[in-house]
Amino acid sequence: MRDYTIFTDSTCDLLPEMYRENGLKVFTMKFLIDGVEYPDDGVTLAGHDFYQKMREGAMPTTTQLNPEFFIEQFSREIEEGRDVIYLVFASACSGMYQSVCMAVSEVREKYPDAKVYAIDSTSECGGEGRLALAMAQKKREGMSIDELYRWTEENKQYFIHLFTVNDLNHLFRGGRVSRTAAIAGTMLGIKPAMYTAVDGKLTVGTKVRGRRASLQIMCDRMFENAVEPEKQEMIINHADCPEDAQWMVDYIQSHIKVGSIRVLPMGPIIGSHCGPGCIALFFTGKTREWHN
Repeated sequence: MRDYTIFTDSTCDLLPEMYRENGLKVFTMKFLIDGVEYPDDGVTLAGHDFYQKMREGAMPTTTQLNPEFFIEQFSREIEEGRDVIYLVFASACSGMYQSVCMAVSEVREKYPDAKVYAIDSTSECGGEGRLALAMAQKKREGMSIDELYRWTEENKQYFIHLFTVNDLNHLFRGGRVSRTAAIAGTMLGIKPAMYTAVDGKLTVGTKVRGRRASLQIMCDRMFENAVEPEKQEMIINHADCPEDAQWMVDYIQSHIKVGSIRVLPMGPIIGSHCGPGCIALFFTGKTREWHN
């Protein structure tokens, strides 16, 4: 069986060693803040320093990689004797998947004997990260690239994303909520408990009053939805709010048995659109939909 490489994006928000240890190759995206471009590498400008700039009024923007970049990267991999499968940041949140599909089409024409797949992850942040890690595990277990493509398409809907934000104005800026909702929610202390739908769109599940209530309802929703939580490694990504992340870990572990919970920082690409204080919980469950 011809070897193959799994690619994914820095929007997975995993630690560098997690990509390396699992044989994942990562395309590093970029963002602009205060007129300066930075790589989303988790080192150059990340964590508290990045979010502090946002707190002080900076409004970062994100950029996409172009088709020519992907053509070059995929071609190099194929010429070195490996096929390609690429787990791409959710198309509902970025136009990058369309750019990748253009590249894949051209590379397939150039190398008709090679296998090149692009998968819309319909995922962001640790949801995309958990899916990439699962793909790496399936490869280690001996799955061919064709089998892995089919498995990922069939199972990505069960990688659940729940999150909340601390400031609705960031969601308004990204077109996720109306100005009226952002103003009213801020005044009344309303916090949305949100989820990523099966098509990758960020969707409001319910609204509660108060930060702690929004964290608790995400955990309670996970209790209802998780499949064999005692066998899972869950991920919590946070935008410079480690105390809230630890509260969630303690709350979860006091209610159910889980395999493990890994707490990771939320990177600048996702954080640019959600703002400081965003926190997200990722696990494997029965459905992505939110049923009240």
